[in-house]
Amino acid sequence: MSEPVNPYAAPTATSNPLLLQQGGAPYAVRDNQLVVEKYVELPAFCYKTGDAVVAGVDGKVYRKTINYSSPWLALLILLGAIGIIVYVITHCCTRKPVVVGYHLSDKAIKKLFRKRLIAYSICGLILGVSILGITQGNSYGINSSFIVLGFAGIAVALISALVTASVTNVMRVKKHVYGSFYLAGAGQAFINRLR
Repeated sequence: MSEPVNPYAAPTATSNPLLLQQGGAPYAVRDNQLVVEKYVELPAFCYKTGDAVVAGVDGKVYRKTINYSSPWLALLILLGAIGIIVYVITHCCTRKPVVVGYHLSDKAIKKLFRKRLIAYSICGLILGVSILGITQGNSYGINSSFIVLGFAGIAVALISALVTASVTNVMRVKKHVYGSFYLAGAGQAFINRLR
């Protein structure tokens, strides 16, 4: 005799059907993207190169919390100062965190550092030239075009620094569907090892 079912009971947790198809691991590969649950430890392969990594010997282990919110919320920024405030509040209220433990080989760490160094050096160079243009425009009494170009250069340097910080992330969450997070940024060799 079976027990009666309480229709008012709290829902029970069920596993993600996509991940159960992959053998119950907390990660899966779908359309060349890594699909993970809320808390996941990825296998000991470099996330970028797919090489086997022994922590402390030929690479490092990282644990990163990534917050996802709908990219459409960024359109609120177009409303000006009020839109930025509304965006920050909405993002803080609706974000969905995922905690990922992953490995990077020494080769991938050096390559990532080199990319960041070059990009931030270019941003610093643009910023320096812009400040020089503003000071030279003021000291020589030249028309205000140097000053305007200087401030435009500062804006370009700051925006490019933000873009660099976003683009050089090791991993990003592309979308969130039914409790699953779709991660981007994994190397093809790493994806092939998980299949």
